[in-house]
Amino acid sequence: MSVDSTGTLVQSRSMHLFRHSILLIAAIAAVSPSSAQEMRSITPGQFHALTVPGGMVRLRANTDYYAEVYSYEGLDRSGEFREFDAGDYFDLNASIELKYGLTDRFEIGLGLPFVSSTLEKDNADRSLLPSKTESRGLGNVTLHGGYGLVWNGDSDYLLFQVDLGLPTDSRGSEMFSFGGNVSAGVEFEHYWDRFGVTAGFLAESYAEDGFDFNEWDYTGVAGLNLDITQEFFLGTRAGFSSDRTNVEVFGEYVFSQRSSVEIFAGKDISGDTDARFLGISFNLLFDK
Repeated sequence: MSVDSTGTLVQSRSMHLFRHSILLIAAIAAVSPSSAQEMRSITPGQFHALTVPGGMVRLRANTDYYAEVYSYEGLDRSGEFREFDAGDYFDLNASIELKYGLTDRFEIGLGLPFVSSTLEKDNADRSLLPSKTESRGLGNVTLHGGYGLVWNGDSDYLLFQVDLGLPTDSRGSEMFSFGGNVSAGVEFEHYWDRFGVTAGFLAESYAEDGFDFNEWDYTGVAGLNLDITQEFFLGTRAGFSSDRTNVEVFGEYVFSQRSSVEIFAGKDISGDTDARFLGISFNLLFDK
């Protein structure tokens, strides 16, 4: 992030890679192979790694808090530009995601995020940037496509996902000025009775303007899943990228065959960004 001579933030780019990758897979948990096929066709949340059954719609309503050490360029006491760490930076997010199963293996989706961002500048920053900058609005509307495979008696799962964020961010150049964003990922899961493991890979890029994708970030993800009861699931994830190592824990409770609630929290344990997030989501599955 940088500021011009008036102190306006320009060409912002926030590295929320792990949170985006985790939101793709945060609702996965293990299940007994004997009941997997029956539950897979009707359960909305814990089989988030699988595609939505053909002819059905999954609604996911999510809200979360995200914060990190945020670096930007400003003016020091001598009038020279240098990098500062914001005194505080956090996002409050709310999103609605709809996915439709074209077939039992192929789904498409649409995501509508609403974001409120707050940044407090470093006390040593002498630019004309206000001491606290707040910006709210629609984030990038996301188009989704996913293709899933199941084999080996429903004990192995493979999912391919592609998401394209359109440059619809309405928070304005006062705080953010990205263009679109794109991600592509693959994920494999294997289950033994009540216990499961997950391994995945995600590539993601943010454009500074339009769809000009020049730099890519890559994250490897590994996780464990545990089926505590027929209704309650626990899991953990670790994400490894070039500049951070994040861990997340989550729990999901299934109220009925078509509704569930999930709570999740995570932190960057590498110490580079001190990124942390906490959120809750609700899942519903219904016929179109």
